[in-house]
Amino acid sequence: MPYRRTFGKALGLLLLAGRLGAQSAAGPTVSPTAAARFLDQASWGPTQATVAAVELAGFSKYIDTQFAAPLSPLPDVPPNAMGREPMLPVQQQFFVNANAAGDQLRQRVAFALSQIWVVSAVKLHTADEVLPYLRLLQKDAFSNYYQIMRDVTLSPSMGHYLDMVNNDKPNPAAGTEADENYARELLQLFTIGLNELNDDGTLQLSNGQPIATYDQTVIQGFARAFTGWTYPPKPAATVSRIHNPPHFEGQMVAFDSNHDMAAKTVLDGAVSGGQGAQLDLTDALQNIYHHHNVAPFISRQLIQHLVTGNPSADYVKRVVTVFRSSNGDMKSVVKAILLDPEARAGDTATPDAGEGHLREPVLFINSLLRALNATVTSDNTLSVQANNMGQDLYFSPSVFNYFSPGYRFTAAGNPVPVNSPEFQILSTSTALLRADFVNRIVYGKIPGVTLDWTPYVNLTAAQLLNTLNARLMRGTMPPDMRNSILTAVNAQNSNLGKAQAAVYLIATSSQYQVER
Repeated sequence: MPYRRTFGKALGLLLLAGRLGAQSAAGPTVSPTAAARFLDQASWGPTQATVAAVELAGFSKYIDTQFAAPLSPLPDVPPNAMGREPMLPVQQQFFVNANAAGDQLRQRVAFALSQIWVVSAVKLHTADEVLPYLRLLQKDAFSNYYQIMRDVTLSPSMGHYLDMVNNDKPNPAAGTEADENYARELLQLFTIGLNELNDDGTLQLSNGQPIATYDQTVIQGFARAFTGWTYPPKPAATVSRIHNPPHFEGQMVAFDSNHDMAAKTVLDGAVSGGQGAQLDLTDALQNIYHHHNVAPFISRQLIQHLVTGNPSADYVKRVVTVFRSSNGDMKSVVKAILLDPEARAGDTATPDAGEGHLREPVLFINSLLRALNATVTSDNTLSVQANNMGQDLYFSPSVFNYFSPGYRFTAAGNPVPVNSPEFQILSTSTALLRADFVNRIVYGKIPGVTLDWTPYVNLTAAQLLNTLNARLMRGTMPPDMRNSILTAVNAQNSNLGKAQAAVYLIATSSQYQVER
């Protein structure tokens, strides 16, 4: 029978979990355990095939093969189809790609970027408004951070979402000013943050207080620097206008007649003016990109999305050093994140408290399905499951993402808060819905998802636990957890029931849901 009576215990374990993993140095040979742990960070989850590939190639060479992997496609959708339904094929293909496509690292990095540079189908009402943006992030995932800044700034999807498109120059006679929305979020969320940072990501202080990176004058300066841009012309258009009608393929285009030519104050007191929209935009982005906060602000968030929500200052500083020396090359930065001693330390050691992160819903879903060698088809309803657990794919509730990179979690028995972004969307309700998702996968049916129980039904109870320990927990299952699950498994009357009980109890445990 479904183990609903264990919900309370599983929920308690999950909500009390503060043991978010730690690390110690990996040996010269990549073990299956180390390979699986690496793939928890560099993919949507390990499979038997990818573990074997990492064992054979080693970490660095495997990353290089991922850099060269062909980009997984996203489907075209009917233009101007509005509402949630047209986004469903895109959501469905996301889970198909995450489950089986070869460009796993690109997918993880692109998804991380989408949670920093947020747009949302809450405002972008048609799927053809969202798709070009998702493809842009896929394409740029291994480019350069300045390239990402420029491409996103000129994206009509972002222009529409944060109101840079058709942002008119100030009109004193009409009492209007340049729209500040994109300028504000570009600074606050996408590049430098609110406060000055040291190279290790810690706050710079003056008289014990944080130092603001910018003020309202700077926001106004950037808002005016970004005036004069409109949608790209539609393919059939013969003449482009100051305010083109909405079109989302390609980059926005500039009209100097609608651009503010006056002097503008930007970061660090720099002043520009007397030039057209193209030069003003380039100068504005370069002004931001060369601010010392970009490297620590972005490096820390990328570490949080891929490895641990609570990276040490030393870890951040090492990645920042690579960010600076490579001029923001994303391949170099991603490799530095994944190969850092702190990232790899837990490959051979018992994790300490404070490291790792809660698997956010889409990662929880994908990692479990990949570990169980599930088949996911294009008619799946996994986006419904993710939404139930607090992550409505492509429908972020605001530009601030589903959760904040600064969210802190206080674990039972430990009065020191741990930086744990994903815990912001964990509640009693969503914890129960996580267990309900596992229950549906194990005992019921989710459309578009098929599990093959054949590898498990002819094993002894001990063999079953050994196999699932390797596939789901990298061989790290604690003895007391193993004993409890073994007792429950032995109480089942059928081999299928034994396998289902074991998978259910492992996947609903905090030890599995917190990736360490």
